[in-house]
Amino acid sequence: MTTVIKNIPEQGRVLVVDDDAVIRHLSRITLEEAGYEVTVCSDGATALELFSTFRPHVLMLDVVLPGKDGFDVCKEIRELPEGKDVPIVMMTGLEDIGSIHMAYGAGATDFITKPINWQILAYRIHYIFRANQAFKDLRTSETRLSYAQQMARMGSWEWNTVQDLVQMSDACLHILVVTT
Repeated sequence: MTTVIKNIPEQGRVLVVDDDAVIRHLSRITLEEAGYEVTVCSDGATALELFSTFRPHVLMLDVVLPGKDGFDVCKEIRELPEGKDVPIVMMTGLEDIGSIHMAYGAGATDFITKPINWQILAYRIHYIFRANQAFKDLRTSETRLSYAQQMARMGSWEWNTVQDLVQMSDACLHILVVTT
């Protein structure tokens, strides 16, 4: 069965890192049929190199890898400026809750247990990709609003009457400080 997901931007790149050749192959086939550009590798060191050159929009990362394990790779990617916001989906056959805690502690966005359900993989990656794009769009919009408020010398504030707290934007605070 071929899964085709509509509305995937051309830049939908996925890096799949797994020491199992069958997992790499099936991931590639599943995601390419869904419209993604896919690169695969089998170890952590190569994953770190490919991350910088391939610049994936989603990273599927096995926990158990030769050399650097997936937890270490995840941590190192999160330390890179270009790796802070890339969704990282950890994959493992380990079924202990400790591995899940370690994955999220290392900076993982999501967690998939093996065996992988190949029929839903493309949909899962699609929605992770789409949610990440929404966060990027929100940050861009917030930045534009902040610049517009600065140029117009405007700010915004909100008063929570229940907690008696006032929250204000930096622009509002600046206006109040400068004008008082």
